[in-house]
Amino acid sequence: MTASSGLSRVRTLGRVATGFSIAGFIIVLAGFVVPSLQMIVLVLAGLAGLELVYQFGRSLVNGDRVRFGSLGTVCGVGVAAALVGAFAPLDILPAFESSRIGTGIFVTGFLLYIAIWEYGRRDLFRLTGRVTDK
Repeated sequence: MTASSGLSRVRTLGRVATGFSIAGFIIVLAGFVVPSLQMIVLVLAGLAGLELVYQFGRSLVNGDRVRFGSLGTVCGVGVAAALVGAFAPLDILPAFESSRIGTGIFVTGFLLYIAIWEYGRRDLFRLTGRVTDK
């Protein structure tokens, strides 16, 4: 039971990191079309908000339960949008193009994903008593 709850927590955090990477990828692609980083972040946050409304509305109308995997990914997109949106007006990021910022967010999310799953693997093997290093 403990290993299952630990794995569930790792999956959720992994999905947040995946959402962070997805946001970086979207920022890179949108940077080719939209010149304003603030506009990209606003649209990204709006999309994340729409997905949250959709998930909760679906659960209310159909009686379905909210899928936490989707919420984790949406939260990762929202966190990335919030971070870039918070730093964009402070004139910390203007030296970089949106493609560089998006690439940095993508790589950060990817590295977080790897770190989360590696931590989860080690923790799971520690709980089950298996040897982790071969």
